[in-house]
Amino acid sequence: MKTVLKLLAIITVFAGMIAATTTPAVAVPAWARRTGFDCSGCHFGGTNRLTKMGSDFQIRGHRMPGEEGAFAEGSDTKMGDYLSFASKVRFVYAKDVSPDPSTEFDIESLAIYSGGPINPNSSYFFEFYMNERGNEATNVGGTLNTAVREKMADAYFQYNTDPSADTYTYVRAGQVYPFIIYEASSGGRMTISRPLPIQSKMADRNLYTLRDRTYGVTAGHIRKDGIRLEAGILNGGGGGNARANLGETNNFKDLFLSAQKEFDDNGSNIGVFLYNGKFTSFPTDAVGAVEDNFTRYALIGHLNRDRFVVSGGFVFGEEDLTGFSPNGWYLEGGFNVNPDLTAFARVDEVSQDNPAVEDTTGFVLGLSQRVKNSGRIAVEFSNTESSTTTQGVTAELNWLF
Repeated sequence: MKTVLKLLAIITVFAGMIAATTTPAVAVPAWARRTGFDCSGCHFGGTNRLTKMGSDFQIRGHRMPGEEGAFAEGSDTKMGDYLSFASKVRFVYAKDVSPDPSTEFDIESLAIYSGGPINPNSSYFFEFYMNERGNEATNVGGTLNTAVREKMADAYFQYNTDPSADTYTYVRAGQVYPFIIYEASSGGRMTISRPLPIQSKMADRNLYTLRDRTYGVTAGHIRKDGIRLEAGILNGGGGGNARANLGETNNFKDLFLSAQKEFDDNGSNIGVFLYNGKFTSFPTDAVGAVEDNFTRYALIGHLNRDRFVVSGGFVFGEEDLTGFSPNGWYLEGGFNVNPDLTAFARVDEVSQDNPAVEDTTGFVLGLSQRVKNSGRIAVEFSNTESSTTTQGVTAELNWLF
């Protein structure tokens, strides 16, 4: 049965490639109000995944070419052009080793999005969760079981040398994470869940994940020929979205480098990512906390068309603490049934390269329907296998205004 379902996931991915026909190519409503573009211009079908226009808009500084900014001379900008509220309402059905499945209605988050150009060269962005369901991290690797928390997901200031040009250089400072990872189904995405190699830690006592956001400075260079380069200096020690911004526990500064190349007008691209860091591991009963020098490498690619998308990645790395070489991969795709309804599927796997730790494999199938300029409704079936098997269905209403 498991094999059949995985095959169905892969067939769903590639059915879009076979059946594709042409359809028309800022799920944050404030961006739509300010720019005059419909949400479908920046997001694929009924999902939150970014199109080429959406990627360009975000990396340019949450601005379209030619936008002068809120404080430019003669600007008639309104607060509603820079500010949106959002919430995620979910129903989750989960079945694991327990005899009875768990069911739960939940308001997963209530958040504020704000950002855009301040003047011809400067812009800002922040995403603040006033209320989110989740666990707080501790500095020893555990979690505090809290019902709700506040969280700053992103907050940065950006300077762009020439936001109206096709070639420019930018610098960001604040709470950030690499743009190539945002595109890799970590930020704007088709699915409700994230791919295992992006979402999960890949070493037993090192909590770092590719989706971690942390504090630091990044710089990038965008070229007219489709080359994107980015580098950053970030706090070490771990932390991130899943662990509520765990503070730095060492003075070492982590480094990352990324390079991407677009190869068509739809924004299809391939990229490489390198991360080098130190993580102060949490103590166990037998061993105290020690520093883990680690690296992560990733190869990530996207094939974008008007009606279908296919993307995937391979992640691997090294751990000085354990001597193991963890790795993972994912493949996902989406097909627009109509301009506002998208079917999606994903298969993924993570291996810690440790005989004592089971590999984790999973797949998802789902549908995402855009609610015109005010959010989306998505349903996702997931199956994850490791030492145990967990199956679940998540229904999410993501509304914004």
